[in-house]
Amino acid sequence: MSSQADASAGVRRARERFLSVGWPSEDTLRTDVLDSWRRSRALGVHPDRMNLPFVQEPNADSPLTTAAAPVLDRITDDLSAQAVSLILTSSDGLVLQRFASDASMMNALDKVRLAPGYSYAEEFVGTNGIGTALENGHPTFIRGDEHYVGTLTRLACAGAPIRDPISRRIVGVLDLTCWAGQSDPMQFALAKTAASQIEDRMRALAHKSETALLEAYLEQARRFPLGVLAIGGDVVLMNTHLRQALDANDQMALLEHASDLLPARMTGTVLAVLPSGTAVKILAVERSVTRGGRIDAVFHVHIAADAATKMLGVAQPRERFVAVGRDALSMLADQQASLRRVATLVARGVDPSDVFAVVADELARCLNVAHAALVRRDSDGTAVLLAGHHEPASMKLRMGERFSLDSETVAAMVLRTGEAARMDSHDNARGAGAAYIRELGVCCAVGAPIVVDGWLWGAAVVGSTEPGPLPPDSEARVGDFADLVGTAIANAETRAQLTASRARIVAAADDARRRFERDLHDGAQQHLVSLGLELRAAEASVPTELRPLKDQIAHIATDLGAVSQELREISHGLHPAVLSKGLAPALKTLGRRSAVPVELDIGVDVQVPERVEVAAYYVVAEALTNAAKHARASKVDVCVDTEGATLRLLIRDDGDGGADTAKGSGLTGLIDRVEAHGGTMAISSPIGRGTSLVVKIPFEVV
Repeated sequence: MSSQADASAGVRRARERFLSVGWPSEDTLRTDVLDSWRRSRALGVHPDRMNLPFVQEPNADSPLTTAAAPVLDRITDDLSAQAVSLILTSSDGLVLQRFASDASMMNALDKVRLAPGYSYAEEFVGTNGIGTALENGHPTFIRGDEHYVGTLTRLACAGAPIRDPISRRIVGVLDLTCWAGQSDPMQFALAKTAASQIEDRMRALAHKSETALLEAYLEQARRFPLGVLAIGGDVVLMNTHLRQALDANDQMALLEHASDLLPARMTGTVLAVLPSGTAVKILAVERSVTRGGRIDAVFHVHIAADAATKMLGVAQPRERFVAVGRDALSMLADQQASLRRVATLVARGVDPSDVFAVVADELARCLNVAHAALVRRDSDGTAVLLAGHHEPASMKLRMGERFSLDSETVAAMVLRTGEAARMDSHDNARGAGAAYIRELGVCCAVGAPIVVDGWLWGAAVVGSTEPGPLPPDSEARVGDFADLVGTAIANAETRAQLTASRARIVAAADDARRRFERDLHDGAQQHLVSLGLELRAAEASVPTELRPLKDQIAHIATDLGAVSQELREISHGLHPAVLSKGLAPALKTLGRRSAVPVELDIGVDVQVPERVEVAAYYVVAEALTNAAKHARASKVDVCVDTEGATLRLLIRDDGDGGADTAKGSGLTGLIDRVEAHGGTMAISSPIGRGTSLVVKIPFEVV
């Protein structure tokens, strides 16, 4: 077997183990792939099927597509003899264009809906060349079983982000997709080269349109004495008059109102009220359409106070133009997208520890800082670092480390006061915590409290390695993320309380079944056994000449024995008495009774609480019943072991698959039982490929 085949087999084993038990077994797995798998699992992506959003008419006429057209045409011609597809997407993973000469490749892409109008963002598809490149922000090559969703493992995808030449924001992805067995490093290199060429063309096209916009702006600024505003793509030109008269919030609102007027059908003067209460009149005086279909415009802006100022004869400042990127709108959009991603995790009930890690990364990315951290306040007056993001990655944060609140750090200030805080310099700050912050190279920091049910729980902190203070709105922006963290923790505590309540209900039901089984055994069953013995004695005492009577008594005794046996089976169904001998013997008994051959692998080497044994017994029993009655399986594999304080079950059959808990089945009741003990049960049942159950139930070591 070749080294490439060995590597592919290793990734396949790593993926199977990750989907089964939550972590890979292969040390050679790339870090970016493992990180993406973890994100995919946290986002709730199904490993065997996809649920993709669809846009009926994606915007195929944009500066990106205009710049990409000649590049894609040339590469399509160069690759016409190969089974390779070129795919262009937007910044959110929406497929805009697709090119391929090979019919079999096009059919394969159609089957997995890698087609215009569908989004291949990670939140929908998991690990893939497009979505993972968008998440990582750099070129990414995903091959075969590195994909999170099984239906994509036949493919290899090399995706390279395309960045706006001015703002450097990602505006799309150029992806090359081929068969996994035919991939090679040249595919990755070609994707990066093509993305770079598209960026060069965007820069050239943008230069022409932005030069024209600048000339139009300067002409209007000379002719109009008050507010002048120009908008073109990612460039905003705003004269000094507007920047001095309006604060940051009003400027952002003005940009939004003006952007609404960009379409040519929006004509006339529009009156708008800004957040401060200032009224403005906005009039588009010039519009132009670039080659990419983008609309640029120059506006006259009248502020309500301008007329009075002119009447009083107050001198106006000499006009100068100030060119700025659309940072305000971009930051707002980025923050809203980040908050939506975190809110999605919170709504899905993802474990808070996973939410913490995502929040730290999103904070750093959204606020464009090198450092972000989440800390929890403990009752002993210390705090512990739960999650963090720091660049460079070589300087790893010491997760789980405790620190005193006596240090002069932003985290300590927030946890002492319960209010947002900032430090513009740590140069003279005292304490071990401050020394550690300096060691990390953090110059300034801002923090906000995390409050859970009215109690101060912890703090969210961001820090910059650049000198100078963070922007004035940083506290509010960090506070938005802190609020979501507080919601995640409150939800987790509510779920924990619900789980404990369900566990008590299940335990009470098991106790009731146990008492019922004991009462049946000691009462009705014993009575039936006694009656049977008496009938057999009466049968023996009947004279031979009364043969009909003797036969009748024998028939009654036989039926009574059958009733006793049925009652015994019912009582065992109420509570499996065979568990009194332990879980392993009980499962072996189930295997012997199964109508389908069962291969058992039991590696339980610690004593497991009875409640957990009962739950595991019912899971295996129901799985074997389903395999025999519904799946038409010819074999079932049952693996049971423990890792630390967790009992794990892996049950696989080779039946028809297609099990769906949403349609109602015995599996639904098993999920409830497992979750009542704080466990999880994952079901994978692709049609025609059998059904797999992965069950994990935590327990207290006794």
